[in-house]
Amino acid sequence: MRPIFDGWLEPLKNLGARRNVIEPVGSTDHLSFIDAGVPGFNPIQDYGNYDIRTHHTNMDTVDRVNIDDVRQAAIVMATFAYQTAMLDRKLPRK
Repeated sequence: MRPIFDGWLEPLKNLGARRNVIEPVGSTDHLSFIDAGVPGFNPIQDYGNYDIRTHHTNMDTVDRVNIDDVRQAAIVMATFAYQTAMLDRKLPRK
């Protein structure tokens, strides 16, 4: 997957999408896909305000959303979905 994702990331670098990490990340939503035999991936964002006291609480409201981060994530995820759909083969499995 690494070479495939690196190729997809290259044209997105001007948006700040820059890293294809291999380190395992646990306790995330993608693990249920992997358990079902479907490739699951965890997009990683900059966690500048992730571990602050209000994250995932009733104080974590829409006014805290960074619209530029949402735009970037939407473009990157849409690009990866499109690239996956256009492949002439399935993504590699473990």
